Amino acid sequence: MLTTGTTQPRPADASLEAARGSLRETLSALRNLEQLLKSIRVGPRALSSVIPDVHSSCQSLAATISSLLGSVASRISDPAPTHELEAFALPRARELVEALGKSRRKTLTAKKRLDLEQVVAIKTNELDAVRALAECLDEASGGRQVHIDLSQLAQQALAAGGETAGPRAHIGLTAERLGLELSVNPKVATQLIVLCASAVTDGGQRPAQLSIGSAPGGGCELRLQALDTAPSEAYTVGLPAKIPPTATCLNAVAALTRAQLTQDNGELVLRWSADTTRASG
Repeated sequence: MLTTGTTQPRPADASLEAARGSLRETLSALRNLEQLLKSIRVGPRALSSVIPDVHSSCQSLAATISSLLGSVASRISDPAPTHELEAFALPRARELVEALGKSRRKTLTAKKRLDLEQVVAIKTNELDAVRALAECLDEASGGRQVHIDLSQLAQQALAAGGETAGPRAHIGLTAERLGLELSVNPKVATQLIVLCASAVTDGGQRPAQLSIGSAPGGGCELRLQALDTAPSEAYTVGLPAKIPPTATCLNAVAALTRAQLTQDNGELVLRWSADTTRASG
């Protein structure tokens, strides 16, 4: 159940929206190239006509990332998350440009094709994680808040399957009927579920169990625990890669949404106190 809250949406930032759109388009082009490189039906001649275009589209990748993160940084008080994201992202953007530049100037042998495929896949996954974390930070810093049923939202988030084309993980869900609604931006809560799942599963390498329940002392909590084997009933969810800035970013998003985040031994808990919830009905 969703009911409208009192927080008004923040005015759009034109430079941020432009950078966000440009980054998504470039990552989409890289994903398409990755699929072509993997396909045995696509020969070197066809690839030689595609790689130069993708290489050209990546020339502004570093600048686009810096613009996006600069806009996000202007909206939050803590500079650490965006600084860590930029320090992580820019070398990887340069590696992509360099790898694509070399491939367009040389004959693409089978080995070079495989090497390029690996570089494109790994760096695209990593940069997509940067995008996801940056967008979650931005959404958490301002935007609307509504009263939501966290259990229902978690189910919808997992059923949607995630928005990334990266690694996929099997995630089970246990959700009790709380009788409470959480005051939060629903988009942020959805992104948090996916990003926290990535952190717990090491970017989709392990299955996990998501539990929604009441928090000690009132309020509600979201608990994710990594598992050795997939649950008997599980959702298959596309997750961004787990990257070093993830922990700093998740802590910042949790603080912006008035949640307490703890993570230890393969378990992550997000807890909202009673003053962020209200009785549903």
